[in-house]
Amino acid sequence: MEPKHEHDTEQRIRMKAYELWLLEGRPEGREARHWEMAKEFIAREETRAELLAINREVGDIEDNTTADALDQRPDTIKATKPAKAAAGKTPGNRAA
Repeated sequence: MEPKHEHDTEQRIRMKAYELWLLEGRPEGREARHWEMAKEFIAREETRAELLAINREVGDIEDNTTADALDQRPDTIKATKPAKAAAGKTPGNRAA
């Protein structure tokens, strides 16, 4: 008999795969793809929950902090550079 956690995880994967199938318009022949996408999603979700629990234990974040708020912490935000405006400029042709 499998442990309860594994059964719960499999049930969550099943539900997520079904959700993905519905969102894609109920296509035929994509069961394996939806299952793998759902497995990855649930694994990330579980990892996030475990990390939040650890952070709460060591007091790094408040108890009322959500996973979404954790994503907004400066150390988790990816820096992006704005695209340079190249209007009127080409290599060898400088704008005056």
